[in-house]
Amino acid sequence: MSEDKFKISLRENGEHSFKRSLESYKEYDRTKDQMLLKDTIMFLHQSVELLTKQMLVNHSPYLIFEDLRDIPKKQKEANKQSIGIFFLDKPPRSVTYEVAIDRVEAFLNPPELDDNLKENLDKLNRLRNQLEHYEIDADRDEVVRILEAIHKPALNLFEKYLGTLTQLQTPQIYQTWKRIDQDRQNSIQKNHEVLMLVQKFNGQKVPGRLLGVDREVILPKFEDVEENVIISKGLNGQNLRIEVDILAQRDVTFKMTWIIETKVNTVRMADIHRMSSYSNLLTATPWIVAFSDIHASNYSMAKETHVMITGPREWEELNNLVSPPVHPL
Repeated sequence: MSEDKFKISLRENGEHSFKRSLESYKEYDRTKDQMLLKDTIMFLHQSVELLTKQMLVNHSPYLIFEDLRDIPKKQKEANKQSIGIFFLDKPPRSVTYEVAIDRVEAFLNPPELDDNLKENLDKLNRLRNQLEHYEIDADRDEVVRILEAIHKPALNLFEKYLGTLTQLQTPQIYQTWKRIDQDRQNSIQKNHEVLMLVQKFNGQKVPGRLLGVDREVILPKFEDVEENVIISKGLNGQNLRIEVDILAQRDVTFKMTWIIETKVNTVRMADIHRMSSYSNLLTATPWIVAFSDIHASNYSMAKETHVMITGPREWEELNNLVSPPVHPL
């Protein structure tokens, strides 16, 4: 084959996109350039689409086509020209990301494509669509959650049906996965720290500045405190899925609810507006707990939108007030 020949197989293309996604995240982690976080999402989405299509082709080449009605005509035309069907001037359409996943589930029925993986692939698709068609409201924490959730299940799926993805078998890629896993574990740990402290609330009075408000705050004793809660809420005929890091509730009589978001990385204006919106939809008290420094403008915005907010120094003081350290005798 000529060295100038440009030919990349469907599988090679998918593997390369997966690799580029991880390389983009690694570079984002170094530079904090948000465009690299965009590349992480776009390349990963492209990879999933290409590799699921390869699975379909391996099962039956016809499953990759969106509409089979004109395929015989197109194939005859391609045969006449001695070219592949996708090299025609007007080639047939291949299936979309969503349809490819649906067909893999329907025709191959792999147990690896379970509800959790499908849900996370759907989240990835929503992020990609926001980037492709409008704008995006996501941050590193959200992208890390998706990367970490997709990592092993997706690789298990693809490697079972396609064989080892050799482009991902490098020390650099292993190191990037390790960093993603560490970031996710750190986020999980911090979220659990917040949950444990909220479970210790018992009517303590604390300075309002620790939660970004002017007045003194009485910390209510909650009957039920849960992590990673998905709430369905009907609005204008649509069913909204609201994901909450921590949901804390008192008994039905008092009807007191707090929704809490834990931020390991930077708090953005969008986070504050989202929590304000959720609080209105759910009639709940919103609270953001951040473990990195908060810009002064975000404190002001939180106060203006009635969102409680706690930075790392305030968190340490609040933690000591609610759960004072035990000193040895």
